[in-house]
Amino acid sequence: MSRTTLATVTRAEFAKFRTARSYVIGLIVLVVLFIGMGILISGLQNVRVSDHHGGFTASEFDSTAFALIGYFFAQFAGGVIGALFVTSEFATGSIRTTLAAVPRRGLFVLAKAIVVTVVVGLASEIAAFVAFFAGTAIQPRSAFGATLPIASLSGHGVLRAVLMSGLYVTLLTLLGVGLGLIVRHTAGTISIFVGLIFIVPLISLALPTGWQQGLDKVLPSNLGQSMIAISQPANSFSAGPAALLLGAYAVGFLLVGYLLTNRRDV
Repeated sequence: MSRTTLATVTRAEFAKFRTARSYVIGLIVLVVLFIGMGILISGLQNVRVSDHHGGFTASEFDSTAFALIGYFFAQFAGGVIGALFVTSEFATGSIRTTLAAVPRRGLFVLAKAIVVTVVVGLASEIAAFVAFFAGTAIQPRSAFGATLPIASLSGHGVLRAVLMSGLYVTLLTLLGVGLGLIVRHTAGTISIFVGLIFIVPLISLALPTGWQQGLDKVLPSNLGQSMIAISQPANSFSAGPAALLLGAYAVGFLLVGYLLTNRRDV
């Protein structure tokens, strides 16, 4: 690499992502989970409306939430992609070659973040729209004689929810990149990521009510719910502040990862 500009380093990182099978498979899994789970859960609502013991009223039917439920599963695929995109180079030792070619480590971190934002962001947004249209197309139209409210993009908050679901998965993938830079070990990074998204909310249930409410409000998973929900959940931020706070998490982890990468020997 003759000149280590941001453009050349980013092109190199795009080439790594495109040619490494693990990243491509991870991206495919993310899209399949996002779309597939949305279709599955939406389709299962047809079973629920035929169950007189497990049915629901029209006011309880959240068409958008059913169609976009795949984001919950896709977030874990995103975290794994973000982690692997960094830690695989430490595992193979190729990080030495990378940093020898890119001595300005800020460019290395920024290029990683750009590639993840563009690739995962584009895939997540496309998956969100496909999941929404496919999910709402197969959802039941009526239950117990009442018409069910099927969402459309023109509905209040619906377009925002679709866009935010893709953004949420993208931000968590960036958070995974930051964690990877900090931990530099694949299993450790993924374990911490899963713990942060899934285990910490469970632990908070054992805390005193005041502490639990304060912690729950700022947890990444609950911020995602605030970003995507049509109606703002209780004890939560509205969609905009929730997205900004989650973005701050991602940037914060990336910044700490950069500082540690800049100080450590490879």
